[in-house]
Amino acid sequence: MPVSDLLAERRADRAEHPAVVDGDGALSYAGLGTAVDRAVGWLRAQGVTAGERVVHAGPNDRSFLALFWATLRIGAVFVPVHPELTGPQLAHIADDCTAALAICAPAAGEGLEAGADLGAAGPACRTVAPATAWQEIQRTAADGFTAEVADDAVAVLI
Repeated sequence: MPVSDLLAERRADRAEHPAVVDGDGALSYAGLGTAVDRAVGWLRAQGVTAGERVVHAGPNDRSFLALFWATLRIGAVFVPVHPELTGPQLAHIADDCTAALAICAPAAGEGLEAGADLGAAGPACRTVAPATAWQEIQRTAADGFTAEVADDAVAVLI
């Protein structure tokens, strides 16, 4: 069973139960599921496809969870990193994992700004600030896409 099915099961059988409590309050499994559907649409609009890496250096909140589950649903690989890494550290990680997208705060590192090229990771790696990504996700139409993923496919790189 793909890991992404775990959220689908909770969404179906515990829809109104809290999935997460963060600075914005409680979010039910149904609400998280909707956020994931929107994040799936947003990631696909960014051109992220199965097998590609998505680096996340943002807050540990509902946006993190939405992006995590959405990345799994499209068959991409989630790469969570500490949000206080420096620009060179983020660039190294993005290059090392051949990231297609990096979600990181402009202030996360020296000289690393949203939209900046992460050096050797190449122009294929785009950066988006976490707050910008979350705002765009909330305006994106829900997308029910779920990739066919092999049971032994990589889901997360830590």
